[in-house]
Amino acid sequence: RNMGKLLSAVKSGDKRRMLAELRDEIAQTIENCENGRDMAALSKRLMEVVEEIEAVDAAKAIEMNPLQKAMRDRR
Repeated sequence: RNMGKLLSAVKSGDKRRMLAELRDEIAQTIENCENGRDMAALSKRLMEVVEEIEAVDAAKAIEMNPLQKAMRDRR
């Protein structure tokens, strides 16, 4: 199991990169999982991580949108 990528992402401080590596690590663990209870817990966590990635991406999209930025700056 290669934890190097995940550890590197955590140390980088880049939240999205860390979440993406965690997502991939969980998915790989699910692929090799034979225990139903573990599979359920891992699947639930995978979906939570995917939602967190989507939230980070959405926040970035809003921040990068010039109209949103201009509206925010007018307040």
